[in-house]
Amino acid sequence: MNNFKFIFWGCCILLFQTTVLKAQNISPQWAKQIYGTKGGGAAIFQSIATDKAGNIYALSDVVGNAYAGGQFSTDSTVKSLLTSWNCDGNLRWMKTFGATSPNSNNAIHLGLDTLGGIYISGYVPASQVSLNAFWNTDTAINIPAGNQLTYLIKYNSQGQFQWFRTPVDNSKSDVNDVGLSVSPTGDVYYFAVLDTGVYGNGSFTISSRKYYAIRYNAAGTYQTVIPFDLTPFKKSNNTYSAGFWRYDPATDRFYSYITYDTNYSNNLLVGNTIITPPTTTNSKVAVLAAFNKQGQNIWVKQGSSSKHRSISDVVIGNDGTLYIAGISEVGNVFCNDTCTNTSGTGRTAYMMALDTNASVLWANYSGTNNFSEINSISKKNNTIAAVGRYSGTLTWNLNSLTSIQSYPPGYMLRANAATGAVFQLSQLNSSAVLNTEVCFLDKNSNIYVKGQFTGNLNLGTDSFTSQPQSYSFNHFLVKYKNVPCGCNLLQPAFNIGNTTSSGTQFTYTGQVPYVTITWDFGDGSATVSATNPIHLYTSPGTYLVCVTVTDTCGSNTICKYIKIESSTSLYGLTKYSNIYPNPALDEIIVKNLQVESILVVSDIYGRRMKSLVSQSSTININIEDLNAGYYILSITDKKGTRESYRFMKQ
Repeated sequence: MNNFKFIFWGCCILLFQTTVLKAQNISPQWAKQIYGTKGGGAAIFQSIATDKAGNIYALSDVVGNAYAGGQFSTDSTVKSLLTSWNCDGNLRWMKTFGATSPNSNNAIHLGLDTLGGIYISGYVPASQVSLNAFWNTDTAINIPAGNQLTYLIKYNSQGQFQWFRTPVDNSKSDVNDVGLSVSPTGDVYYFAVLDTGVYGNGSFTISSRKYYAIRYNAAGTYQTVIPFDLTPFKKSNNTYSAGFWRYDPATDRFYSYITYDTNYSNNLLVGNTIITPPTTTNSKVAVLAAFNKQGQNIWVKQGSSSKHRSISDVVIGNDGTLYIAGISEVGNVFCNDTCTNTSGTGRTAYMMALDTNASVLWANYSGTNNFSEINSISKKNNTIAAVGRYSGTLTWNLNSLTSIQSYPPGYMLRANAATGAVFQLSQLNSSAVLNTEVCFLDKNSNIYVKGQFTGNLNLGTDSFTSQPQSYSFNHFLVKYKNVPCGCNLLQPAFNIGNTTSSGTQFTYTGQVPYVTITWDFGDGSATVSATNPIHLYTSPGTYLVCVTVTDTCGSNTICKYIKIESSTSLYGLTKYSNIYPNPALDEIIVKNLQVESILVVSDIYGRRMKSLVSQSSTININIEDLNAGYYILSITDKKGTRESYRFMKQ
């Protein structure tokens, strides 16, 4: 998908504008500085999250006494720091993590559930001497010389310690924390490469080296371990890597994204697909793979081996849509989409949206005459936020920035999540180095950005100077306000019912009460304000349907794609030869099924009537209890491929 097609399809009105608009900086509501009092290396990972009350949680790497929100920690042996801030930017509490040796603790991943649980995972690297590692004053553990500790710790939203777990045995010094995903109900998935042995303090035994997800519930009780159909691969220094992992509770799937380069000494095997290292020096191969809840590979996608592409971040929408960001070289092909750069031929930043089958919904590439990158992407409702760095001139659609300083400045963008069209581009500057590392969108579309800087940094009315005696980088946390504190936007949602001769049923299922509601069906027809409208599409195609609700706090929009088939296919009267009889009186028989396919019978309004899982290639579905009329049978196989057929109950 080239840029011209993207602009015409996603926001065709922009074609009438012939000039590129210079982006304007937006003023933050507040900004904070975070640092440590001792020297140290750069941070490994950064994380931000917010809870339903609007409190912010930020994970940082600092050394020495930690400084945040005008307060210093009382202990000087600190490597990692968790801070909590309220909506107005006031520090609520801080938790420190450390050990008796500097640079010996890495708190990497942060996750929240909807029940007030705050989860952190990380590891303490192996040391030549015995270490006493501690987590604030809540818990401590001794780590014998030569051993490595991986950990998972939970706090509540008030900063009160809940529990502490060590998923990987201390003696496994070559195993790193590689991922953490937390479901809304507090199911915790801890990802790691595991060698043979006994783990989790005797909870489970591993018989072969693989990638695994270790699942705990919200109480910290071990549930199960899931092996993934992904062969471990080594770097040239014999260390193992597993990329990054995400869990999607909506589809019960796992996703791994890997940037595969020449530092790896063997091929990567995903399912039955062999991934080879790049053929060009200093290039990287982007790999994205999907797995079902048993860890079996569903599909795997890779970029061109002769052209550079990396994946820096992946987020998953509520409907299972994947939003991907990173860096790509012009000409690289990924998921059948080719990278372009309207301002040059070098490497450029990109964003993509993929459906659950890895088909491209949209792709958007920046224009740059030097370089640009995206480090983090976040999505909520119909908004995307992303941050990165660039040099020279940067363009995203009709917005542009120009760097006039010796160090690459950071930038932030906002885009339409349904089309990828960038509608706001803003620059962050410091007098020396600035890295915009992580961004996060909350439910109210407020944007939080976290990064590192040296020199002087100005963010709105807040000015910071890096501390020369402290960490080699100082951290900043900044909030860009969309709605005032204490005001919550309505969260819209809707279901798409079945298409009949009278039209397609749309049912609003989001929050109420609203002042206004507006539906846009994506076919050029007039918008409507009914709560549960029926809309008739006059021709087959794929349409973008959006619903917008407003109240006194503002407006909020959510969009979905709908595919309208011709009258002789998906919802038409076609008789599938392996589903019979049709019409039927007592039962229908379905043949040539994949084992463990999911079969759902729904009425024409989308209401589920029956749900079954096939244990063989043929299944009989009793329909005696159904009223006479038309019904839809949906069949979803283990790869996630879905087909739907209409039948009639007499």
